[in-house]
Amino acid sequence: MQDRNSHIKICFLTIFLLLTARLFYLQILNNNYTSLANKNIVCSTKIFPMRGVIKDRHGEVLVYNEPIFNVSIAPKDVKNLDVREFCKTFNISEEDFQSELEKAYKYSYKIPHTFVRNISFSQFSKIENKLVKFKDIIVEQLFVRRYKHEILANVIGYVNKKDKNDKCVFGVTGIEKHYDDMLTGKGGVKLDIVDVHGKKIEKYKNGDYDVKVENGEDIVLTIDAKLQKYGEKLIKERIGSIVAIQPETGEILAMISSPTYNPNDLILDNNFSKNYAQICFDEARPLLNRSIMCTYPPASTFKLVQGMMGLDLNVIDINTKISCNKNVIKCHYHKNPLNIVDAIANSCNYFFVDTIQKMLKPDTTDKNYFKSTHRKFHLWNEYVHKFFLGSQLGIDLPNEKSGFVPTKNYYDSLYGKKKWNASMIRSLSIGQGEILATPLHMANIAAIFANKGFFITPHLNKTTIVTRCDLDINKKNMEIIREGMRKCITEGNGKNADVKGITVCGKSGTAQNSSLKDHSAFVAFAPMDHPKIAVAVYLEKAGWGAVEAAMMCGNILNFYFYGTEKNFNKE
Repeated sequence: MQDRNSHIKICFLTIFLLLTARLFYLQILNNNYTSLANKNIVCSTKIFPMRGVIKDRHGEVLVYNEPIFNVSIAPKDVKNLDVREFCKTFNISEEDFQSELEKAYKYSYKIPHTFVRNISFSQFSKIENKLVKFKDIIVEQLFVRRYKHEILANVIGYVNKKDKNDKCVFGVTGIEKHYDDMLTGKGGVKLDIVDVHGKKIEKYKNGDYDVKVENGEDIVLTIDAKLQKYGEKLIKERIGSIVAIQPETGEILAMISSPTYNPNDLILDNNFSKNYAQICFDEARPLLNRSIMCTYPPASTFKLVQGMMGLDLNVIDINTKISCNKNVIKCHYHKNPLNIVDAIANSCNYFFVDTIQKMLKPDTTDKNYFKSTHRKFHLWNEYVHKFFLGSQLGIDLPNEKSGFVPTKNYYDSLYGKKKWNASMIRSLSIGQGEILATPLHMANIAAIFANKGFFITPHLNKTTIVTRCDLDINKKNMEIIREGMRKCITEGNGKNADVKGITVCGKSGTAQNSSLKDHSAFVAFAPMDHPKIAVAVYLEKAGWGAVEAAMMCGNILNFYFYGTEKNFNKE
């Protein structure tokens, strides 16, 4: 029995020794399996697409991508690195290098860590031939947005990254945000076989399973960069907006908001966080695109709509003449009596106040002024909405405001149901009171009169799909209003917007601003017969619209047609 047990023990011991010897051979003497194990790790690397560039209507590049470079090295390879020479080459201190090395060791001594970031292309070109001496470093090329001119910041917007290590940016505001998917493109994937230390050995399956990167699409804007640049120069010392539209296409030629900021202050390798904080805390709010995000009383520019309303609803006609009554509402000096053409030309307040009160007055069988206004006010509201006031126009930018057009329910809540009448809301007829519009709305109204009753959705991308909106209005009556706009320039209070050799049609507006200086507004289109441009200028606290805003509008028109600046003798 003991012999049998001894044989079994010897047998198991022999098998154990044989297995141990085999394992020793496979793992120590023969490294074929070690190599195979090391090579069976497939590494997936995302390839980020290059963001599309942005051009103006003439093909000039406004926003482009410039390469920058990051340099990384694994902490385990630093022992083979001439640290002093490395720091000298990349212009960093040895103290900073050691600080980064300590951070890297805390994470992993095998994984590469970025020691130098955001090396510009020009800097990299100067040192590229010196990099051969640093065999273990990894040079990574990225792209950052660059802006050719210091214009269009509020329209183009800016980009950012989810975190500082993210290699892909996304649009935060403006065109960059609205067309982010188009500009970004689609990322690719590269598969490589790497060893246990992450070192690439060869491509996986000869690259057959790689996903090809698709770079972002370029965007051609409708913007005329020269007109935009000139407009930004004009309005630089003011708070407000200038919007210029090509009426027949709806293309935005210029969209200017002031104050603004230098778009190059918000590029990712130029102290982005510090600059962004400074811009955000600026009380003038330069990040605000006033063209679409600020709403103002349209003031007397609204008389164009109120005049059309009076004609279309048969409250007045071309032969109706009204004498101004300054005891009812304040007005400036002009001839009397006036028809609708002269009322537009001279911006008579009483003419339009009288018109809205006639429109809302009691019928012969109903003597109650409050009930009559309450019942008829929908006529005013519905007609105003025909011009898309109180609605978004659908421009291809985020954060467009709708403005505000008061409703019957609004006044019920404000004054009490059926406790308000036309005399209490008559300021609406001259663009005051509760009605609010953006500068884009006002430019679009000018475009509607330029087009004799229709507009194309205002847009900034040349290739975007747009809609034609035909207004249900009387075209003959529109010709009457257009005649008044022309007379405003030739004989009325819009002479400061006149341009030699061009038949400009316009309308001024002065919006009351409580105890502060009034806002100045002017809308225009030109030429009268074949309009090429419609403009709205709105300047906060700039006074009478026939002066400052009209002058600025005249400058814009003159530059558009002649490429030169008008000379005005300002007081």
